[in-house]
Amino acid sequence: MRRTILLLLLTVQLSCNRDDLVIDKNRVRARVMLTSCGGTVLQFTNLSKAVGKDWLWFKNINGPRDASNPAQVYPNCVTATDLPKERQTIGDTLEFTYKEPTGLSGVVCSIGGLPSIYISIDNLKSR
Repeated sequence: MRRTILLLLLTVQLSCNRDDLVIDKNRVRARVMLTSCGGTVLQFTNLSKAVGKDWLWFKNINGPRDASNPAQVYPNCVTATDLPKERQTIGDTLEFTYKEPTGLSGVVCSIGGLPSIYISIDNLKSR
């Protein structure tokens, strides 16, 4: 009887997909695009469906903000309101879970041009 139970548990453990064990299906990867007083713009990079909005910004993110650096559309972008300052390096890819907040708590200022979908970081994976 004991062997049967152990064999059954082993079979179940081996047949489980790691994704089936994740309780929160919102674990995503996103690239830091811009930091501002209004939040941090993130572009989701590993989603099969669109969650964010198209965001129009300069082609060279770190380049000059003038006519020599034309605008480009970046798909699937959101604004995070609570990303820790030490993790806001433009170009870095982050992995985290998130939720869509009911209000814009934590937003210091309101500037135009940021994606209109706001998220709150739940569980940021350490480096």
